[in-house]
Formats: sequence, structure tokens, C-alpha cells
Amino acid sequence: MNTIDTSLTAKRAVFVDGQHLADVCSVYIPEEATARSVVEEAAKLVGVAAELLRIFREDEQESMALDAKLEVDADGITLHIHQAEKVRVKVNYKEHQKEATFSPATRIQVVLDWVVGPHGFHVDSAIAPEMELALAANPVEEVPRTAHLGRYVSGHHHEVDFDLVRGIIPNGAP
Repeated sequence: MNTIDTSLTAKRAVFVDGQHLADVCSVYIPEEATARSVVEEAAKLVGVAAELLRIFREDEQESMALDAKLEVDADGITLHIHQAEKVRVKVNYKEHQKEATFSPATRIQVVLDWVVGPHGFHVDSAIAPEMELALAANPVEEVPRTAHLGRYVSGHHHEVDFDLVRGIIPNGAP
């Protein structure tokens, strides 16, 4: 009788971002895996028990069911792994502050669009494209617009503070 070595089962890479990760990483899961498989593999990377983690599709506000099958077109999409369902975001600009809650899978670009738009600080449209978000704890380092919000949440507070800053403006100098 022949047996099948399940360690040789076809696997695919899935991109994940999340809590305690400095950048997007790949996890390898079986072809027909569920969201739970991604969570279990990602838990090894983030150092948090899989039972405590949620999984989100990029920019989705609700977490996925763990028994959900990953769509074939999920290749190239970054999933987000985090303990929190929601993150409180506070943005400082000049002497003002704005707050909102987002999913940890929300890209920084979405938060930036909110904060420069009419529900945020209503920044003049001429300079809005030059604005960036920087961590309030480290305002000299702008955060990448493609990164997920949850990457910048530390501790168990499920919140993050940003400063809205004017980014580097090219002036034609060499």
C-alpha cells in the first residue's frame, strides 16, 4: 500500500502584514487552505498565539471567518494579522487633533486620505498630495503609504498616534 507524503503537498505563498512585523512577509500554506492556515503560520512570525489573532483582507473593516477559503485571486493581495478588531487613530496637525477608528488592515494611504479630506483637517487640495503621516513618537520618519495601520500599533492599547507633516518637496536641486 502506497502512502502519500503530505509534507510534499503543493503550497503557495501568501503575503501578510501585521502586528510585530517590520515589513510584509510571506507564509506558505497548502493550495486549498483556509484563513486559519494563514493565521497559524503567521502566529509563528509575530510571536502571538494563533487563538488570539484575527485575519483581515487589505482595507477590509471586518475580520475574515477562520474557516473561509482563500480565493484563487488572493495571490498578490496582502492579508493582515492582528489581535485587535479595531484601532483608534489619533492624528495631530498644528495644535489640532482628529480621531477615528479603523481596521488594523487599513493602508496608511486610506488614513491619510481621511485626515487630509473633509472629515479630517480639510487640507488645501494644492498641498494635500505633499502631506505624509509620521509616528508621533518618531516624527522624522514618515510611514509608507502602502503599509497597514496595525503594523504601527504597539502594546495592548490598540491605538496609534500620528503627526500629519508636509513631506519632502523636490526643489530641482541636484
